[in-house]
Amino acid sequence: MAEPAASSSSELYFLIARFLSTGPCRRALKVLVQELEQHQLLPKRLDWQGNEHYRSYEELVLSNKHVAPDHLLQICKRIGPILDKEIPPSISRVNSLLGAGRQSLLRTAKGMICSLFEIGGVRCYMYRVKIWGIL
Repeated sequence: MAEPAASSSSELYFLIARFLSTGPCRRALKVLVQELEQHQLLPKRLDWQGNEHYRSYEELVLSNKHVAPDHLLQICKRIGPILDKEIPPSISRVNSLLGAGRQSLLRTAKGMICSLFEIGGVRCYMYRVKIWGIL
C-alpha cells in the first residue's frame, strides 16, 4: 500500500496536470503526463482485496470528475484565509503563495510570542521570534 507522503505527491502531480490542462502550456502538460505515466507516479486505485492498480491520466480524470481543472488553484486560494485566522500575517490583506517569514503560508506559531493590543480600535499583533531559546 502507498505511503501517505507518496500518495500526497501523486495526488499533487495529478492536480498540477489538471491545472495545466486548460492553460496555455499544452506542451508542458503533454510532457508531464508522459513522465507521470512512464514512472507510474499517478494515484493508484485499490481493489476490494486491497491490491493497487496503476491508472493512466485519462482514467484518473474520468474517475475523478469532481476534480475541476482549477481544483489546485481553489485549494491555494482557500489556504491563506484559513491560516490567517489561526496565525495572523505581519501585513494583513497581502496574500501571496510566494510569501516569506510572517507572510509565508508555511509559517507556524511555534517559537512565536504574540501579544494583541488595540490602538484606536485597530487590532495590532506584535511578534517576537525565539532564536536558540533566547527572546
